[in-house]
This record gives sequence, C-alpha cells and structure tokens, in this order.
Amino acid sequence: MHDGRQDLAYWRDVAFIGLGVLSVVAGIGHVLDWHAAHQTKDIETAIGFLLLLPLLFALSPRRIELLLGILFAITLFGVVGTILKRSLAGLSLMIPCGILTYIILKWKGQDLARTKDPR
Repeated sequence: MHDGRQDLAYWRDVAFIGLGVLSVVAGIGHVLDWHAAHQTKDIETAIGFLLLLPLLFALSPRRIELLLGILFAITLFGVVGTILKRSLAGLSLMIPCGILTYIILKWKGQDLARTKDPR
C-alpha cells in the first residue's frame, strides 16, 4: 500500500530540487545579463533568485539531496553549454561543482541509499 504522506514528501522534495535548480540557473543567467548590459534590473533579479536558496535549504528536510540536485544541474548545464557554445568559459564553475558532487556522493552516498530503501 502506498502511504499518502510518503507520496507528498516525495513530491515536496522534487519540487524543492526543481525550485533550487531554477533559482540557480535564473540567478546565474541574470548575473551574466547584468555583466553584459550593466542594468540594475538584472542584478536585482539575480539577487532575488539567489536569495531563494537559503529559504529552500531552511525548509527542506533533505538538504543533501537538494544540494546534490543543484550541483548536478550546474555541472550538466555547464557541459551542455560548453558543447553547444564551443567555449571553455564555464569550466571555472563546472569543474568545482562536479568535484563537489562526486565528494558528497562518496561521503553520503550510502546514507542516501539507505534512506530510500527501508530494509
């Protein structure tokens, strides 16, 4: 039998990870727009999106999974952007995020697997 609370908790975690990824991607995009045009609207929007992250971390019971989702998305979008734009400009952000994702998975990977399988 499926427990409704478990389903709700799962979708809450998925929504938090999605909002975290959206916040980081939109924040970085607006910072890059501000860097190109120097309009205050862009930097204010970027700060607003990036201020959503501490709120998500405060509300999320699974902070490690939220962090892993965000770091993995940054790494994935960096790889896709590097391939499509044929530019290595994103490596300074992409490589540390990838390394940090790997370290966290090595450190907490067994604990994350245990929380998914209640055996």
